[in-house]
Amino acid sequence: MCCERGQTALLRERAHDDDAADALHAARLYTLVLTGDDDSIVAKQNAQALARTMPDAQLLVVRAAGHAMMYR
Repeated sequence: MCCERGQTALLRERAHDDDAADALHAARLYTLVLTGDDDSIVAKQNAQALARTMPDAQLLVVRAAGHAMMYR
């Protein structure tokens, strides 16, 4: 739980910082945004927002997968 609180605090702190979003929007590279459908650390909506922000991104939601799906 401590890591979740730390990540949440960091996300709130940067919620109004448009520099990163502007840089992602300007990035012109093919990107796969990967998220697990059962991710309890980072909400699936964050991956969806990232994929919408990057013009050449594709979102892949893996069913029945969690946050660190590549380690299981």
